[in-house]
Amino acid sequence: MLRDTLFVARKDLKFMLRERETLFWVFVMPVVFFYFIGTVTSGFGSSGGGQDPKLAIKVNESPGFLLDQLVLHLEAQDYNIVRPQTDEEFAQYTRQLTVPAHFTDSVLAGEPVKLSFEYDGSGLGDQYVTFQVQRAVYTTLADVIVTSEMDSIVTVAGLARLNEMPRALQLEVKPAGARKRIPTGF
Repeated sequence: MLRDTLFVARKDLKFMLRERETLFWVFVMPVVFFYFIGTVTSGFGSSGGGQDPKLAIKVNESPGFLLDQLVLHLEAQDYNIVRPQTDEEFAQYTRQLTVPAHFTDSVLAGEPVKLSFEYDGSGLGDQYVTFQVQRAVYTTLADVIVTSEMDSIVTVAGLARLNEMPRALQLEVKPAGARKRIPTGF
């Protein structure tokens, strides 16, 4: 019985390999498909290898020392801060934060200050990016409030002392398991 099965399989294989179409679909097309799929999917996913996202900050005249505190909190959110010199350079970035003129003076005077954040994205990622920037802004505002309560006047030294203090509330974060990465590209 097995001998007859092997005979039929051998004859069938010999017959099929004589046809050019079979050789083409078995040996050539898989290579073409792998190349096509690898090329099409190579731009998807996070192939950056853990690079920090870049955030361009456009600073208007005399922003003051609170800008440094804001940048400190943005860097804590894993942003790589870039300060372009021209408007053309600034327009090239997908994440843009514009700080108004006299930023520190306006905040310390109790005037409303509006920071402008623009991000070229959508979906859940957009909400997360917006949340990170809002968190940095609100943390900077909280630092101003705490420092003014401690020293009655907000200064660079007061903010530096606050940054050195241990936080009263800390959150320990660790992964619950190994992160699964979707294979992309080649």
